[in-house]
This record gives sequence, C-alpha cells and structure tokens, in this order.
Amino acid sequence: MDLASDGSLKSVFWADGRARSAYSQFGDVLVFDVTYRTNHFRLPFAPFVGVNHHRQSILFGAALLEDETEGTFIWLFEQFLNCMFHKQPLTIITDQDGAMRNAIRKIFCNTRHRLCAWHINKHVIEHLIPIIPYMQILEKVTPTGRRRYYWVKVYLKDCFTTGMTTSGRSESMNSYFDGYVNSNTMLNDFVKQYDKAVESRRNKEADEDFRTLESHAMPLTNYPIEKQVGMLYTRNLFEIFKSEWRKSFDCIHKTNNKGDNFVEYLVVRHSLDVNHWRIVNYLSSGDISIKCSCCKFEMEGILCKHILYIVRKKNLEVIPEKYFLPRWTINARYKGNMSKTLVGSSELIGAPPSPLGMWSVQRKFTIALEACRTSPMDMKLLESLLDNYIDKVGSKRPNERVTNPEEDGSEKDRPSLVFVNDQCRMTVRDPATLAKNKGRPPLMKRMQSGLELAAKAKKQKTCRTCNEKGHNSSGCSQRKAKAVEALSTSNDF
Repeated sequence: MDLASDGSLKSVFWADGRARSAYSQFGDVLVFDVTYRTNHFRLPFAPFVGVNHHRQSILFGAALLEDETEGTFIWLFEQFLNCMFHKQPLTIITDQDGAMRNAIRKIFCNTRHRLCAWHINKHVIEHLIPIIPYMQILEKVTPTGRRRYYWVKVYLKDCFTTGMTTSGRSESMNSYFDGYVNSNTMLNDFVKQYDKAVESRRNKEADEDFRTLESHAMPLTNYPIEKQVGMLYTRNLFEIFKSEWRKSFDCIHKTNNKGDNFVEYLVVRHSLDVNHWRIVNYLSSGDISIKCSCCKFEMEGILCKHILYIVRKKNLEVIPEKYFLPRWTINARYKGNMSKTLVGSSELIGAPPSPLGMWSVQRKFTIALEACRTSPMDMKLLESLLDNYIDKVGSKRPNERVTNPEEDGSEKDRPSLVFVNDQCRMTVRDPATLAKNKGRPPLMKRMQSGLELAAKAKKQKTCRTCNEKGHNSSGCSQRKAKAVEALSTSNDF
C-alpha cells in the first residue's frame, strides 16, 4: 500500500494465498492491462491475469493505481514480485503504453515482453490500410525498428504464450467485474465485491477440476497415444489435442533429408501449395526428439498436427514425457509437490527455513485439515501426528534447531518477505482528488473509433429519391417538397 504524507491512499496492491499458489503453478505467462470506471475515485484498476490448466483466465492479484506513470508501474511491479517470491514470468503481454513498457524493462529483466496483436492489427486497419496495402505495410515496417521484436510473429516463435497473443484475457476479466463494480463503487465496497467475483471465478475452475477427475476422456481412435494423453491432460486440453490429432489425418509428407539417426520431413495438409510445407525434424538417437518449424509446441506447449502425423507414421505408442507440460495436467493443481516447485535447490540442508518454505508447509497443513474435517477418525490421526512431532521437536532449545551455525551471521543480510498479521489495523484516508488517467474519457459513452464509424456508416439507410444516406424515401425532405409542389400545381389548374 502506497500512502501520501497525510495518510490518504495513492495506490494499493493485494493478492491472497490462493492467488500466490496459482502463480507458483501457472505464472509462466502474465497478461497485464488497465481498465477504468470501476470505483468512485476513478483509480485505474490493474489486474494480473494468467491461464490455468483448463485454459481459463485466472487472477494472480490486482491493484488500484494513483496514475499511469512509469514510477507508479515500477512500484506496482516491485510489489508484485515481492509478493510472488521474486519469481519472474517467462512472458508478459500488454498494450503499447510507453510508461508500462519502460517499467517492464527495468523490473522484469528476464521476461519476454509482447505487445497485444489485436491492438496492432486494429491500428493497421484504421490508419494504414486506406493508404498502403497490407503486404507493403509488412515490408516497410518489419525490417526496421526495435518494436518488431514485440509483435512480429517471426521474432516470437520461441516465446511461450500458452496460445495467447492479445490482452483479451485481461479485458475479458475486466468485463467479468462489470456485474460487481461500477463508477459509483466506494473503495471499502470494492474489495468486498472483488472477493465475490473472484470466488465465482474459482468455483468455475473447481467445476472443471471435478469434470476432469470424475470423467473419462473420449478418444477419437484406438491409438495408445490418445489414451496416454487423455490420462494426463485436463479435459479442455484434451479437446485441443483431439483437434490437432484429427487434423493430422489430413496431412501428407515427403522426405527432404535423411541421415543415420536423423530424418527431415516436409509435412502439409492436402490441397495446400508448397508455401505451406512445414519442416519436421525427427531425431531417433537416444531420447526421441521431434521439432516442427511452425513452433506450436514452443509457443503453446501443445504438439501440432505436423508432429502428430510423424509420430503416427513412426508407429510410436507413447509420446515422450518431455512433450507434456505439467501446467496442462490435472497434477498441476492437486498432485504437485509445492516444496519442490517453490523452494527448489536454493533451500540448503540445515539452513533455517525461509518464509517461502514455511508458507509451503502451512499450505500442506491447511490441505490436511480440510481433508479430515468431516471424519473424526482422520482428525484424531492428524492430532496424534502433531502430538508426536511436538513431543519430538518442540522440547528442543532454539539454538539446537539450527544445524548450520554459519547462517546466523548472514541472516540479517538475507532478503525476506514481510507477512502482515491479520489482526493488524491501520487508518487510511480516501484519495484527496480524483485520479487522472489515460483511459476512457469521463462520458457516459466511449468515443468510437474510425473503423466503428465506417462500419456504422455502411449500415445507414440510403434514400431512393435523393440517394443520400441516413434516411429512407418515406422521410425524405426533397420528396415531401416535390409532393407539395405537385399539389400546388394541380390546384392552380
């Protein structure tokens, strides 16, 4: 929370334990966007959005910002990393805001930044298509300029995006809050309504988890590969796999190059010309390795139809495990080892536990407590285990529990997270003034773009009498004038 000198609110960021747990599992791709008119003080609302194992939008946290300057974005991204154990995402997708881009470059140093493809195409259609044909635009814009690395597809084939190319995930999440908050919502009510919206979203995720755990995948064929994939992927991801598997039956190939343990194939769908051939490299020495020039697996984490076609032609009964990303499996949520995922090898044996390790243990204890809530026998078992642990460890003195004394001297210099006690209370004043933002103007209706105005003009009626748009012949003023003139002429005779 960022406060002014008089105690009034400037900016605030929040994330609960469920959001932090979700980020540890699905925080490889982050979508960030800012929306407006969600509260009484016009503070821009900035949610951090990702994709879960069902390809549903999921919230990692949110913020209300004072403004949209570079300094505010730097403060927000620093708070986000501190909350998420300094784990940076692989990719972040945003719009073309310059202040946001500069802040990302300074804070997310190891993250690939990608611009929203929808906004790029929208600007091309609105501003450049009437002047220059689209192919000439690509020829003139693509070869030069640093920004091509942010949006041109050929430069992003090694950029993992889980299949997202636009910030539409964030915008759809913003629209999801429309039924809960509006421009008249006060800040104290905003947080309550936010919790209700998030809870509704999480219930949908739980429904998909139940569908995956309690149903069987319906394969298209009797190939063992489909059975393997159906047991690992969630139902939504299995449907995506089936779509690629179905398309693989329409493909043909020819051998382009061949070696001892290496074969290069050209694969394409029927009736497509040579420009659509995709190069598939198959390496059979040691672990089987397959790579396609379309780079669908590198960008989305799902095998493409070209690779699946070669897998079927090679009569492989199983796909190597390295081609199944854990984030797309049901194990990502329920059977993953949180301590291995979060702590990793940096947690030295004998060193005092870090806040991250303690939080991981606390999460496991919460899961155990929920599991035995309805069973007295299980509750007694958990209680006996805790009693045994307390009898064994609780009687030790504090200095006996640290097996590596050298860590005592460096404990002060070790960066740690600050956990706020739930009983802590502070008084925060409302923002002193209404926030000034870059977004939607203070009107009841947003300004329409040139593309929308052009589409609206095409739908206008055309008068058959005067050939003008905007009215029909029954309401044409010229037709009425001619009728009056003809009536007066007839009266003269």
